Amino acid sequence: MPDISSRRYALWMFLSNYRGFGGQGKLLILMGLFGGLGGAFISFVLVLYTDAIGFSPVFFGTLMLINEASMALLLLPSGILSRRYDTRILLMIGAILTIIGNSIYLTSPDKTIYLGAAAVAGVGNAFFSPAYLARLAGNTDEARRKYFFSIQSFTSMIGFSTAMLVAGSLPDLAKNITPDGLFGYRLAIGIGVFFFVLELITVLLIKKEGAKKQGKKGGEKARISLLFRRSKDAKTIIKFAIPSIFMGMGAGAFIPFLQLQFKLRFDLVPTEIGIIFAFTQIIMAAAILVLPMIAERIGSVHLIVRAEMLATVALVLMPLSAVIPVIGLELFVGLSVVRTIFMNMTGPVSNSFAMSRVSPENRGLTSSVITVSWIGTHSIGSFLGGYIMEMS
Repeated sequence: MPDISSRRYALWMFLSNYRGFGGQGKLLILMGLFGGLGGAFISFVLVLYTDAIGFSPVFFGTLMLINEASMALLLLPSGILSRRYDTRILLMIGAILTIIGNSIYLTSPDKTIYLGAAAVAGVGNAFFSPAYLARLAGNTDEARRKYFFSIQSFTSMIGFSTAMLVAGSLPDLAKNITPDGLFGYRLAIGIGVFFFVLELITVLLIKKEGAKKQGKKGGEKARISLLFRRSKDAKTIIKFAIPSIFMGMGAGAFIPFLQLQFKLRFDLVPTEIGIIFAFTQIIMAAAILVLPMIAERIGSVHLIVRAEMLATVALVLMPLSAVIPVIGLELFVGLSVVRTIFMNMTGPVSNSFAMSRVSPENRGLTSSVITVSWIGTHSIGSFLGGYIMEMS
């Protein structure tokens, strides 16, 4: 018989990896949870909301293009600022702009105003994202960083699953409250904005960073301008950025419209779509907890490559749902779940791996370069994906 005490010891050792991150670490995890909840509510219903209003997939693709292009344009400057200034300042600016941008979606539908909202929210994300990732990396040492990133992602994904269940059910439950049937969508967006307000409150509670070295006048500017030619981090940053370029383009053409795929191809209502998305997030959250140990056994690179290869195979097979209509929905859902889980579950390991390969002062900049590589092509892919959806 297996030794029960050894099992308990193994479980205790497993759980001990996710302890001892301190009060600041808990605040950062809570900050990520609130931001993730806000993003989940809004990102899930926004494409369905614009469709219910009567705006075309082309408009939603344009909305994504504006949002992500705004983010891409400011990510590098934001990463550079994180080298010199307290990341808490950048987090506050990003959180405030995110609240303002997403609140505009609660106004009367107007294409021009909504495009402005997308731009403001994109700028907010540009300030927040690099600073948050750099702050996470700075909270732990390299040995425990994978576990800290994983518990942060696990907490956020559990929140995602709950948010998607609620966000998916609100349009159906509240469709008769107003004559236009849009109250449920706006309520979901309003709840998302509320969580972004809680995120801002959490930002105000974290400690300020110590003073950063400013260097001689003009020296920092010269050092930044020569980063990709002289720094030993330059080649490393480029190696992480190149695959992000290709993945961003492919994901942009398909992923933002996944909810519409379920609605238009299979006649699913938002509640049913929310259940599928929530189930995916729960499985992915569970996988994230064990991935750091797997990465320690087989290596981070092997883990990331194998998972993303499986995700790519699942994506390539998804058109089979049209060839085999008898099980079309089941096949599409299954492959979609597999693709999403394997493509996204390695995120914490990948982020931790990237942060461990560059010097501390370049972590914010590295995060910016990788993100802008992905977001820049993702925005173009989303725009093209809108036209594809409009044609068929």
